[in-house]
Amino acid sequence: MVKMTHHDDKKEKENSHCVRLTIENDIPPSLDADCVPWYAVNVYGYGKTKQEAIDNITPAMEWLFKEWKAIENLYTSGVYQQNIIDVDGLDNPI
Repeated sequence: MVKMTHHDDKKEKENSHCVRLTIENDIPPSLDADCVPWYAVNVYGYGKTKQEAIDNITPAMEWLFKEWKAIENLYTSGVYQQNIIDVDGLDNPI
């Protein structure tokens, strides 16, 4: 489940407001959960106001969307099948 939340700690300080994008672990039973690279994603933005927190989270969300789009492009183009790197148990290229 994807959700956006906002929390105000009422201290009226620089980071009193927190906006968070969360993708919780609700992987469908039809998928092998061990093959899904993220069980939960949390992206945070902080600020003195709710709007500052939203503004702060925006670049991180744009980066995340860009990465997901790159993954989608690799998958739909089939390029990933030709660019698989063999690695050892420590994820070092061999």
